[in-house]
Amino acid sequence: MRASTLDRLRLALGLVVLTLSGGCERRSASERSDDTAAAARPSQAAHVAQIADERPRPSTAVATPQSDSAKAASQPPAPIAVDPLAPLELQQRATLLAGPVDAPLPVDIHYVQSNETRHDLFFPFIDGVGGAFVGVGSDQSFTMAAVARAQLMVLMDIDQRVVDLHRIYAVLIPRSDSPSALVDAFSKEQRDSTLAHLETAFADQPHRVRERLLREYRASRTTVHRHLGRVLGRTVDGVSASWLSDRSQFEHIQRLYQSDRVRVMTGDLTGEASVQSAAAAVRGLGLTVRVLYMSNAEEYFTYTPQFRANVQALPTDDRSVVLRTIYAKTWPHADLWSYQVQPLADFEARVSAQRGRSRNGMLRHATRDAAVDREPGPRGLTTVAMAAP
Repeated sequence: MRASTLDRLRLALGLVVLTLSGGCERRSASERSDDTAAAARPSQAAHVAQIADERPRPSTAVATPQSDSAKAASQPPAPIAVDPLAPLELQQRATLLAGPVDAPLPVDIHYVQSNETRHDLFFPFIDGVGGAFVGVGSDQSFTMAAVARAQLMVLMDIDQRVVDLHRIYAVLIPRSDSPSALVDAFSKEQRDSTLAHLETAFADQPHRVRERLLREYRASRTTVHRHLGRVLGRTVDGVSASWLSDRSQFEHIQRLYQSDRVRVMTGDLTGEASVQSAAAAVRGLGLTVRVLYMSNAEEYFTYTPQFRANVQALPTDDRSVVLRTIYAKTWPHADLWSYQVQPLADFEARVSAQRGRSRNGMLRHATRDAAVDREPGPRGLTTVAMAAP
């Protein structure tokens, strides 16, 4: 009997993981695959994203006959095609999904909506840079990835609820024929029809996973609907400033999903697994991380040896940047936040040299080096070791 597409993908994914780990890594029961699997492509124009099975991967390989597609997937993946948004081939998709992830962490507040509103301050520094986008948080990542014209998106968060919301987006974004249609999918009027569609999309998932995803839609629906409505109307000086207020940005995110170029995972920037897996995937696909968006996550951790190793693992070039937000009275704010841009190479060098064991320490050293510009304009934007775009 011919294996199903999902079976072939699972076999391919297992082979690539074995190749990367040398077949020797043992994983605990908590290290489960939490990633978005390849989007199914029906004959209709709509594309439904499917979620990879969350069962633990076996710790040892089982010898089975290889199909031609599995053999292809076990070979080094071909570089990303000339078309920056062409659908990934089987072995490329397997490379993107390979590698373990960090377990989710308990949080007091679930940020299924962002209270950052001025990501437009980042636009001049990331406009059209391409490459891979690696970011935390919820839908704000879509705006920055779209402006960057990212060829790949890796979305991670420590909060399982935020990750589950991304899985819901992975189903709803490709099937929405406009930004307003996506907003409406979270409305009270379309609640039942959206739930029915999600039930169908997640039908092949284990019962507990499917129920958790549907529960997340019910729990966050009202908040997300209200939030996305604001994002839909977001402009600055009359110019569209979000992935929903700019139709071309929305369509770019759609194409990333339709081309299987998105990985969603639980992830801790200081963890041992997720960032390392993302770095290996980006490198394996012949790309560089052009945007690393950390929001204000650095407020909650120090620069541990593992975090330093994670930053060093990211493939970068001279166009790669770190984007962060800072909440502190000593920094000029655009809204609640100060928005900061820093070359990834400069950040890596400062982290590697251990010049400061935290974000604040690192920035103090950068200030002493005269590398910080608190008023490059407009208000609320700050830069580190960054020339004007």
